[in-house]
Amino acid sequence: AKVEYLLTEKLFCGKCGAYMVAESGTSRTKAIHRYYKCVNIRKHTCDKKTVQKEWIENLAVEKAFEIVNDEKIVAYLVDRLFELQSADNPRLPQLKTQLSDVLKKIENIIQAIEQGIIFDSTRDRLAELEKQKSELEVAIFEEQIERPLLTQEQIRFGIERFRKLKIDDEEDKKRLIDNFINAIYLYDDKIMFTFNYKDVFSQDLAIY
Repeated sequence: AKVEYLLTEKLFCGKCGAYMVAESGTSRTKAIHRYYKCVNIRKHTCDKKTVQKEWIENLAVEKAFEIVNDEKIVAYLVDRLFELQSADNPRLPQLKTQLSDVLKKIENIIQAIEQGIIFDSTRDRLAELEKQKSELEVAIFEEQIERPLLTQEQIRFGIERFRKLKIDDEEDKKRLIDNFINAIYLYDDKIMFTFNYKDVFSQDLAIY
């Protein structure tokens, strides 16, 4: 049966920086052993030790679970992802700013009319602004329909769903690793994890 190596293109040699790639072998007892080894071992330019596949993958899953169960990190991710939605769609904030500006102008004209300050162009200007307001509201509605924004509650719900994944299920392990693990650098005396978020914490796991 085909076996997927979950850390393909995420696991790097700490000695030379090259990818660590999938390898397998059969022992004298016919048992199959699977592991990752530095690609440069084949070129005899690196002597990095191999690492057992199941062990390093389970460790990556464990670190991903630490993220989704850390309330401080989850809160950061919720806020950051909420902000990034607007950054990914710059037109919507622009439309909302334009609408806010038009509403202020309409309010100013109405206040002037209430105070008896009316010129020949006042009603025409008000009609023009009302038309702009209507057009902007339609544009905002269409933009929201085409690219709906998630609420912070929806984002949190999506992240917290990862807490329910099963660590003994290969597909669930893959989802955790793909979503949260950016890269792993494997040295002989320590492992460095980098995650799919930044400006929060720097987390190293040293193994002696």
